[in-house]
Amino acid sequence: MTKVKICGITSLRDAWTAVDAGVDALGFVFYAKSPRRATALEARAIIRTLPPMVSTVGVFVNESAEVINEISGFCKLSMVQLHGEEKPQILSGIKSPVMKAFSVRNASDVTSASGWRVPLYLFDAFSSSGPGGTGKRLPLAALKSSPPGVPFFVAGGLTPVNVASVIRQVHPFGVDASSGLESAPGWKDALKIKKFIRAAKLA
Repeated sequence: MTKVKICGITSLRDAWTAVDAGVDALGFVFYAKSPRRATALEARAIIRTLPPMVSTVGVFVNESAEVINEISGFCKLSMVQLHGEEKPQILSGIKSPVMKAFSVRNASDVTSASGWRVPLYLFDAFSSSGPGGTGKRLPLAALKSSPPGVPFFVAGGLTPVNVASVIRQVHPFGVDASSGLESAPGWKDALKIKKFIRAAKLA
């Protein structure tokens, strides 16, 4: 069954709406320029209430290993997600398991992921406006022609309406949604969360 990650969590209400609907992982964005940013204190307060079977993922963009480790330890994150232009050398300094995100325009962006030795990839749609949460659609053909060889999540423009179709086309390990489940930037729509998780699990 496809795993579901809901990213850009900023409130206890949104976190528990997702938990009650059967989410597998929640993402907390620690990127200062994101409208979905959570502080370490805010994230920790939410994470402390969550059941152990829900993974917690901290999203970082071009941050140092020292800061990543500090926030990860403080919040007790399950995993960290690198969503910037980091180099593989940073992995030696990070203590937590790492998911590396790649902005995809074509198949070559997918094959470039092979330079990273991480347990999970995340393939997101490329956007010149910034990393993640843009609502841009991922070019699925790039994944069909370039199987990555590592379990991967897909993100980029996923909604309750299209997630099942995406899963059937590229068979990802998991799906990741953020802006497609919002009523406003940083605020999730409870009904969209429930419909998204149900659609993904039934696909």
